[in-house]
Amino acid sequence: MNRFQFVCDHQRRYGVKRLCQVLGIARSSFYYWRRTAPDRAARRAADAQLAARIQTVHRPGFDVIRQSGEANLGPDLGGHACVRLEGVSLGGGVLAGQRGVG
Repeated sequence: MNRFQFVCDHQRRYGVKRLCQVLGIARSSFYYWRRTAPDRAARRAADAQLAARIQTVHRPGFDVIRQSGEANLGPDLGGHACVRLEGVSLGGGVLAGQRGVG
């Protein structure tokens, strides 16, 4: 649980102002976090779809995706698929260090 989620969960009892003061976060940051929740959920859903597409393209036994992102993951990624790969979970782990590969 992050600090913003904690504030959200306890705001009725203690108030946003008091919780933010105690946790050392700006109220504006909490309200921004709350306002952008749908965007984060959409990004997580898009990352899950991307991870599923990567798993269908990726051949077992290889450490890297050998084909270009545009050719195998689709033109909607504009050939820059690997920029989004960093931090995308593939079930068993998270891709790391893939920035700029595609």
